[in-house]
Amino acid sequence: MCLAVLIFSMQAASAAGKQYLWQTNAYGDDVHVIEVGTNKVIKRIVVGPEPHGIAAPDDASVVYIAIEAFKKPRGELVWVNPRTYEVEHRLTIGPKPNQLACTPDGRWVYVPCNDGHYWVIDGESRKVVTKIKTGGRPHNTQASRDGRWMYLSPMGNPKRVTIVDVKAGHKVAGHIPFSHSVRPPALSADNKRYFQNIDGLIGFEVADIAQRKVVARIEHKIPEKYAGKSSRCHGLAIRPD
Repeated sequence: MCLAVLIFSMQAASAAGKQYLWQTNAYGDDVHVIEVGTNKVIKRIVVGPEPHGIAAPDDASVVYIAIEAFKKPRGELVWVNPRTYEVEHRLTIGPKPNQLACTPDGRWVYVPCNDGHYWVIDGESRKVVTKIKTGGRPHNTQASRDGRWMYLSPMGNPKRVTIVDVKAGHKVAGHIPFSHSVRPPALSADNKRYFQNIDGLIGFEVADIAQRKVVARIEHKIPEKYAGKSSRCHGLAIRPD
């Protein structure tokens, strides 16, 4: 089996002072919970076929997991209780959901599905409230720290990030174009800079969110023997400070 590179760390209220990392298994059916201080797996949770994306609110009251389910026509969003490790709810959503995001309070969950849409779910009522069409292959999602904005990064032809105003009824507020198909992103805590991996680039592009445009391109140097080979960076993060 193959482990997905999508990982999630959380502070569990039931065990004060301890941190846990949740690792989805994108080619299996489970999630491993690892105690960061000891690097030991303390729990294996069976959640469903091909769990892909994972997210949780700041208070760690729930863990949301996207079940990609390769061989099924539709995927699922599951609610896991991080204290009991029980799956508390399942919601059928669009096909092959990928890396979701939730607002810091856990109320809104945005899930990219392979139908050209991001599905917006109310985490409290556990119902789909709307779908946002981006085109391409919806793949990655990023929430702002204040819970106001969602950034949708679909792979493929759009070559742009869609910005959604969560508090204005999930309305599209604008787009940021990039030079190639967008992949995993990262967002500065002040919501001013958006860092985006793109296809064909060992590095990332940096966008000014207010201007809705790319203002910098960071390209890593690679050994000469690898030059010319098709590749890209796939994943980046920003320290809280």
